[in-house]
Amino acid sequence: MTRRKERPSCEAGCRGFESRPPLHTTTYQIGTHNSYLEGLRLFSMFLADKGMPLVVANIRREHVEAFIADLLANWKPATAHNRYRALHGFFRWCVADGELKASPMANMKPPAIPEAPPDVLGEDQLRRLLRACEGPGFAERRDSALIRLLLDTGMRREELAGRRGI
Repeated sequence: MTRRKERPSCEAGCRGFESRPPLHTTTYQIGTHNSYLEGLRLFSMFLADKGMPLVVANIRREHVEAFIADLLANWKPATAHNRYRALHGFFRWCVADGELKASPMANMKPPAIPEAPPDVLGEDQLRRLLRACEGPGFAERRDSALIRLLLDTGMRREELAGRRGI
């Protein structure tokens, strides 16, 4: 009697995906991989909550679309886009690993992320900010220099925080 191969559940597939991080790992890749795992866990929870199939081979495009629609209704589009990428990578991995013949996400388009320009301080707000940095002490002079550097260069906070020798 031949024994049938057990079909992987979404959760088991997630564990398999988790056990195979990128080969040439960098901090960025590890962070991306962890983000993808979180997206898969959320997808698995969504499927279970909605009574949808948890076996990877039974997941269809409409299940993924329902998950993405739910994300778009409750989160920012960038979050839905990130979760889409997680699922896309997972199903690509399932196809490459032989668990699926084709991805249920074949020909799906990721959710659009609308351009959201950052808030910009007005002239009066800038004057008040610089005035708050006035003073003869080290902290005031340092803060003033940092604010002026940000204003003059357009540098982001994260870029400034990574500078050495400032």
